[in-house]
Amino acid sequence: METKADLVAPCGIYCGICPVYIADKGNIESLKEGIAAAFSVSVGEVWCDGCRSGRVFLTDADCTVKPCVAAKGLAGCYECDEFPCHNIEGRLEPVRRAILRSVPALREVGIEGFPAHEEAHYRCPHCGCRLHMAARQCPDCQSAVELD
Repeated sequence: METKADLVAPCGIYCGICPVYIADKGNIESLKEGIAAAFSVSVGEVWCDGCRSGRVFLTDADCTVKPCVAAKGLAGCYECDEFPCHNIEGRLEPVRRAILRSVPALREVGIEGFPAHEEAHYRCPHCGCRLHMAARQCPDCQSAVELD
């Protein structure tokens, strides 16, 4: 049985804050359309079961973190003494920001408490709506948000 802790990616990002994961699992067409346009793919290609699954969005092909942590016998960057490293550079800015914020938080609260920590962090401060790591505006109240 999968737990929320199983949705902590090797890079330290909780999949529950990823726009692709949220769009797929919540079947949010407007978010899927925005992602599809940004990555020049069809809306039907916007799907993901989480970074540790075998069904990952197309950007997983470029992931250098998974093979790195596997080669070191680690569960993720949060166990690595070399964090942050070159594997974090070159990521999309929202992803890079999320990794750099997530790993220290993950080390502090632990793997079991981390999903709840992230779900609390990625909420609109005005209305409490669930947000994703790249959000700059709340989809419910339309307020500007600054998450990191």
